Amino acid sequence: MLTTAQKATLKTHIQANSDTNALFVAGNLAGLADLLNLPAAPTYWAWRTAVPATDYKGAAGIVWAEVDALSAGKARIFEWLTGQLTAPINAADANVRQGILDSFASNSVTRANLIVLARRTVTRVEQLFAIDTPGSSAARGTTADPDTLTVEGPLDYTELIGLLD
Repeated sequence: MLTTAQKATLKTHIQANSDTNALFVAGNLAGLADLLNLPAAPTYWAWRTAVPATDYKGAAGIVWAEVDALSAGKARIFEWLTGQLTAPINAADANVRQGILDSFASNSVTRANLIVLARRTVTRVEQLFAIDTPGSSAARGTTADPDTLTVEGPLDYTELIGLLD
């Protein structure tokens, strides 16, 4: 659910863009929601708030020999981050990302894999409300500097009904 302030921001955005404004003026809220739920172009990246255990335990995630080689302290950090390999990883939390970096060596395959799994591309509406993730000098919304989402998931056309007033 969008806040009143977010709805105002969304309405301004819709009216400022010809493709969204045409649907808005026509009252085609379902088409407008569909358009806003398309992937952002150019591609825009954000940290995932829930990387499922099935993702990070799979072939594209953990290298088990690297987990086995962790010191007791680093293994404890990793077990905490993952709920003993059962919980999703909230990569949008800077402290969780730091835990991943602290657990695995910079040249480890697991560290690299987990960072790749920790980010995803976003939709147009998600990008509108994304905020800069502090601590990087790279361009926002890139794989090197994913943003943090404040609105996540598809926009339902019912969220747009009040904007017509």
